[in-house]
Amino acid sequence: MILFLIAGCDPKYRNGIYPETVANLEFLNSPFDDVNSDISTHNDGFMLTYSSNGPSQGRRFELVARSFLAIWDQETGVLRLAAEWGQGPVNVERLAKSPCNQKGPYTVRSKTGGVSLFYSTDCNGTYKIYHGDNELSAFDKDSNNLKLFESESNEMYPSFFGKNFLKSIPIGHDRNGIPEKLIFCSDVEGKFNIYEVDLPLNGEFESLFDQSIAANPTKLSLNSEGNDHAPSVFGDLLVFASDRPGGFGGYDLYYSKNINGTWTSPINFGERINSAYNEFRPVVNSEHFGFTNQLMIFSSDRPGGKGGFDLYYVGIPKN
Repeated sequence: MILFLIAGCDPKYRNGIYPETVANLEFLNSPFDDVNSDISTHNDGFMLTYSSNGPSQGRRFELVARSFLAIWDQETGVLRLAAEWGQGPVNVERLAKSPCNQKGPYTVRSKTGGVSLFYSTDCNGTYKIYHGDNELSAFDKDSNNLKLFESESNEMYPSFFGKNFLKSIPIGHDRNGIPEKLIFCSDVEGKFNIYEVDLPLNGEFESLFDQSIAANPTKLSLNSEGNDHAPSVFGDLLVFASDRPGGFGGYDLYYSKNINGTWTSPINFGERINSAYNEFRPVVNSEHFGFTNQLMIFSSDRPGGKGGFDLYYVGIPKN
């Protein structure tokens, strides 16, 4: 939920601004690893679903969800992100008691109001994509995993792209786009690359889980000689992590835009966001609620956090 605090009749800072300097999401992070998030906006509220090995004290990664507030003071121009009152971590994974790891969540809301959760788990030895629904609960049957390649490769970080398709539907918005492509990454060639798979013309992604249907993934042209990893798509913007040459160290964050059906050459987010350490799994909020820029959340093991990988946030331009 976005709260605008107004102290006078003519506020000095009418529009909200997400900070251009990277900030730690302190109210979410733990001394363990907090990574691989997904951010959704539903009914004026933020929901962050992410992977953490904090609940297991470092033994495995589980999916947890937290809702939070963005509070913008129109008199002072100060933004504060904070957990919703009385909101603790909510485990959204039925497999929480298993020895498996759950990573790379991606949530999408349908026109009927239901929420589907996609994620990857390594219960069978390699990471495969699973799908669940019903208020962010996940299926716990092996038959619901999606195998996109015949080899025993890791397949992770699913998200959807389509012309005019939005992963969440803001109030009063009539979404007229449908998902056309499944975007994901795999190490089928020995390193991670980003791929796409065509979806049915009606946008029904459930048919991908029919193992009798050949998926035929295609590698995107934006890949490099390094590892291109952890993609997420919001509208026509694709953000991802890469250890390709020319970065600032470790994994850096990059972005590409889809223009007339083609992904542009990736651009490094620069030293304002990247560091000499690892930046990973960027996600962007696709709804702005009166803010002049948009919110990006990512994980990093840079110094100054609470321990391991922490979640951070920063403002990036809308265009």
